[in-house]
Amino acid sequence: MKKKILLYVLLMVLLFPCVIKAEENNILIAGNNVEETKEKDATTFYAGENVFLKTKINGINFAAGSKLTISSNQDYLFAAGETVELNGATTKDAFVAGNNVTVRDSNIRDLYIAGNNVNIVGNIERNVYAAGEQITINANIGNDVYAASQKILVGENAVINGTLNYPKNIKDDSENKSIEDVPEGKLIIDSRAEVKNKKASLPAESGKAKKTLLDKISSFLFRFISMLLIALVSLRCFKGLFKKLEKSDKDPSYILSTSFIGLLVLIALPILSIFVMLTGFGLGLGILALVFYIIMICLSIIPVAYYLGKWLLKGYIENDYLIMTVSLFVLYVVKLIPSIGSLLGFIILIFGLGLFFRSSKEYIEK
Repeated sequence: MKKKILLYVLLMVLLFPCVIKAEENNILIAGNNVEETKEKDATTFYAGENVFLKTKINGINFAAGSKLTISSNQDYLFAAGETVELNGATTKDAFVAGNNVTVRDSNIRDLYIAGNNVNIVGNIERNVYAAGEQITINANIGNDVYAASQKILVGENAVINGTLNYPKNIKDDSENKSIEDVPEGKLIIDSRAEVKNKKASLPAESGKAKKTLLDKISSFLFRFISMLLIALVSLRCFKGLFKKLEKSDKDPSYILSTSFIGLLVLIALPILSIFVMLTGFGLGLGILALVFYIIMICLSIIPVAYYLGKWLLKGYIENDYLIMTVSLFVLYVVKLIPSIGSLLGFIILIFGLGLFFRSSKEYIEK
């Protein structure tokens, strides 16, 4: 919770002028009731109590609120709310989290979904990754389904062309008819459903473990979407700084020297800040330095994502916002790798601090 609050505070303090600019450009829309039907030729951000989107968005769509109804066509979709309904939405990949989540009559390539009650009806071109208290599937799935739940219902209209993966400790208790209230620890597949393969391949979960898994997925989505929001708005508002990153050297000696600088910043800056604060007359400067130090640590993954994305994805993806999204997502996934994830996270931290220091220095000198 403290990390979430810190992210919100950093977002508001650092990017308030940028948010105002985004609102002026009509790409960030917030209010009690938000309705959008006009086509947008940019990455957009929507937030409100009730959000209704029926439009074409030539970019990434971020939506958050109490009740979301999304019928839009966008490149990628990130949505979170109490009640989320995708009704006729079209997107490449969708990342959706909420209490009650429904996907209906939508065309989606890959679906990542977490919620208390998850209901999937529509067309999923490739894979579904779902976690929830109860998962109901009545969709045409092109490949595989990974359903982390103790209550799974595959309805009469479901077509799963790949493998239905479910937890090892739940029982396949399929009946001849669908029921809405699935018993705890049961997988029920309607006799009229078409499931090519099914496999108890996911880790066995107790009720407590199940909630932990859902919490982990929700936490991952929250952290990634929060950081991506900061990264994309930063990219829009501080283009000069990111241009410096783009022109940085790509040879190993530069990476090593930058990481060494980042390590020095990580160790030395808090010591210098405290020393300045102890002098008495430098109290304000020392506090400011510590705040800046915390901000750099929290956001250090952003320059690393852009630096690596522009280097490794050049020639494959041209849009800077999409490069940032893909690269940042890969780094977040890499940090989840057991055993080496913590080490990679530390490397990302010191390299990011070094990039912050070098790019900011060059940007200010210019």
